[in-house]
Amino acid sequence: MIRKTVERLDRWVTYMSLVATTALMFLTSADALGRYFLNQPIEGAFQVSEDYLLVLGVFLALGYSYREGSHVRVTFFVDKLGDKTKLASAYVVQSFSLLCAAALAFATGMQAFDLLRTGARTNGLLSYPLWPAHFCVFLGCLMLTLLIVLDFARIKMGTSALQSGYGESGETEIV
Repeated sequence: MIRKTVERLDRWVTYMSLVATTALMFLTSADALGRYFLNQPIEGAFQVSEDYLLVLGVFLALGYSYREGSHVRVTFFVDKLGDKTKLASAYVVQSFSLLCAAALAFATGMQAFDLLRTGARTNGLLSYPLWPAHFCVFLGCLMLTLLIVLDFARIKMGTSALQSGYGESGETEIV
């Protein structure tokens, strides 16, 4: 029940990342076309892209990249270990990943709520609040943290996202 709810929420957050990335693509293209063909760039396009769209596109996709096993892993040492030692190292790595993700979620959450409390705004051509983008960073880190917690049960079976994406030789499979 909890797993399905978190996975459903993460899919929704991933779709938000997709929408932000698509909007970034269209805004950048329209700005470039307007700048070079009509000599009329879109005012504030770079600022919105930098402050919001890039942030949403990257951080809201953290959970998706974890689920897909896309985070960078260095396995040359672990590949040489026996099965029990590999399992133990998987728990250690998962615990460290959880610690890092939880620390990021906590820090970014505190920053987002501080920006909301102070009402901080941008100083560029456009003036808009900074807290929504920072809240999305927190949301992405929180989703990553929750997915890592839920994935602990799958480590023993060898089906966790931490262990996915490897062929028999230990190399990352490229499909």
